[in-house]
Amino acid sequence: MMVSDDPLNETLGLIMSICFKEGIKIKPEAIDDLIRGTDFDIRQIINNLSVVAAKEKNVSSEGAKKDASASKKDVRMIAFELLVQRHIRKLEEPSLRCVE
Repeated sequence: MMVSDDPLNETLGLIMSICFKEGIKIKPEAIDDLIRGTDFDIRQIINNLSVVAAKEKNVSSEGAKKDASASKKDVRMIAFELLVQRHIRKLEEPSLRCVE
């Protein structure tokens, strides 16, 4: 099994193939914006593409950029916040028992 040196080209080819099969007209630049905006997350790319394609079959680069940036998420921050909340609860439990 060969690993591609350029994940952008590999992902671009995959998404272009999906667009062709689904009858979605989109320029490679727009797909590039979609890929970079989702940080190469294939599931999110396909989800964004289906949302954009539901609105129109001709997807512009501007529309792809807008949808990619609107759905961008920072998973690391969410995981960090969950850990902080969990530790805060652990610290609060003994103090709440003292009050009772």
